Amino acid sequence: MTSSTSDSTRRRTVDARPVRAQSRPDGSHESVELSAAVARGELLRIRRGVYFDAEAWLTLPPWDRHLVATAATALHHPAAVFCRETALLLHGLPLPRTPDAVHRRTARPQESGRRPPGTLTGAAGPATIRRMLDVPDDGARPHTRGRNALQGFALQRSLAPEWMRRTGETTGVPVSSRIPDGDLWRPPSIPVQLESLPQVLLDTVPRLGTGSAVGVLDALGSERLAPHLPPRLDETLAPDVELLPRRRARRWQQLRAFADPRAESVGESVSRVLIAELGFAPPELQIEFRLPDGRLARVDFYWPETGLVGEFDGEVKYSRAQDLTGLDPADAVIAEKRREDGLRALGHGVARWGWAELREPRALRSILHQAGAPRR
Repeated sequence: MTSSTSDSTRRRTVDARPVRAQSRPDGSHESVELSAAVARGELLRIRRGVYFDAEAWLTLPPWDRHLVATAATALHHPAAVFCRETALLLHGLPLPRTPDAVHRRTARPQESGRRPPGTLTGAAGPATIRRMLDVPDDGARPHTRGRNALQGFALQRSLAPEWMRRTGETTGVPVSSRIPDGDLWRPPSIPVQLESLPQVLLDTVPRLGTGSAVGVLDALGSERLAPHLPPRLDETLAPDVELLPRRRARRWQQLRAFADPRAESVGESVSRVLIAELGFAPPELQIEFRLPDGRLARVDFYWPETGLVGEFDGEVKYSRAQDLTGLDPADAVIAEKRREDGLRALGHGVARWGWAELREPRALRSILHQAGAPRR
């Protein structure tokens, strides 16, 4: 693993690259040495014949590991065309949960289906695996990573849906791209083929859960992604919407109507969906208030009927404060507390929630009810 830290305000990045085993001129094969490194706990086998630094993998968050698995799939199958959730991520669109599979298209019915992930640790023994999962904690006793840190990603091969096949093509014209930067992982230049954004959207969004689908569509219209998206996208999509099965076309239209580009994160998008499903009135988004000390505070949600402010706090909000603003995480917490005190001084109630409450909607309902969020 190669890591780089440019200065105290930037997080450490991981520059490890997946390695594909190659034959040597003398007839031997690198896989023998690479498999031995897996047994020693130095490498992991991500795909057959493709390996990755073990410590680098364990350092990365799950969404970056999915990118590594996608890169490994591209190295193992250079002609692979990625689709569905994997293609959404390669196009730069967010999902609230990391997919548990890498999705690629196939034209052969006998190939379609799900192949479970292989064993990343190969012939590594229990003692080696325990050593990989135990991490020294600043010189004190080690803490243990969850065993799911060594979980790989399944390979999902999918046939093109009927509406695509009716256009006379199986996968459409694939788009050439590169594996994008992850949160921590800086991949080498690995070319990939993926379906075009209109195809990916229409094939995938109606299949997703409502929170995930709205998160994609909110981001689709947001200013943060606008420079990277094709112009007049809705006009491009319109003819193909007519080709969708009636139920999927209706769901697409409903989701598109609910989307709001003012949502600034996928967590805010999932929050909006649950707020509606729990029967609360729709809040206004991204409203600004002038605090008593003169600062402007822009809030995620606001119910003017009761003066209630709603704030979604992502799990990485404070841990990434130093990366994004130069503030120490502890200072970021203090700054947020002062901001909330300023909102309360203006007479507003403040309700806060995070991913834990989004995973358990009853907890979010309790928070909003106790804070006085209005009902529809």
